[in-house]
Amino acid sequence: FHPEVVAVNKFRQAMEGQTEDIQISEDGETVAVNRGDKGVAVVNFALETNEVSLATGLADGEYTDVVYGNLFNVENGVLTGTVQPETTYIIAR
Repeated sequence: FHPEVVAVNKFRQAMEGQTEDIQISEDGETVAVNRGDKGVAVVNFALETNEVSLATGLADGEYTDVVYGNLFNVENGVLTGTVQPETTYIIAR
């Protein structure tokens, strides 16, 4: 299986019972699926690299995606980072 599929399935199971909140970028190309304050799945549907800036329930700090090791930052409830084309990232505390 593709590593993103494996990570998404583990994320879904680990986040069971957490509230879900979906944030969509203004251009509609990037989505963050927040699961309470425990994790977030970030999906870039675009065919190009994008900068993410979306609301999240994660605490302030630096986070590493479990699939590719991509770094994301959370400050004042906003998740930021760079995402590659057509890629999914999983962040879990």
